[in-house]
Amino acid sequence: MTGGLFSSSHTTGHSGFTGGVSNFVSAIFGIIASLVQSVLALFQAFIARFAIATHFLAMIADVFSGVVGFIAGNFLAIAVCIAGYFAWTTYQRRNGGRRPIANKPRAKAH
Repeated sequence: MTGGLFSSSHTTGHSGFTGGVSNFVSAIFGIIASLVQSVLALFQAFIARFAIATHFLAMIADVFSGVVGFIAGNFLAIAVCIAGYFAWTTYQRRNGGRRPIANKPRAKAH
């Protein structure tokens, strides 16, 4: 008898019903093993991205430490404020200076 239950070959030497059951069980275990490997690969990719993000945040913290970091942080804060002001004024110009919600009629209280 060549092969076995976990043989990679689909011809296990059995014939008839036993060979069919053996091939079926072998295929089911192969599918389960592939699914487990896929889940583990996804988990590993998630952990790798988390590690990259952690290292990136640590790098930013190192850059903005000390006096030079203080100055760079202030410039960054000013740049964020300018970007926010620019986005707000652009939004206001597109909507005619009115809030879109204010154009809806309000229900009257009795």
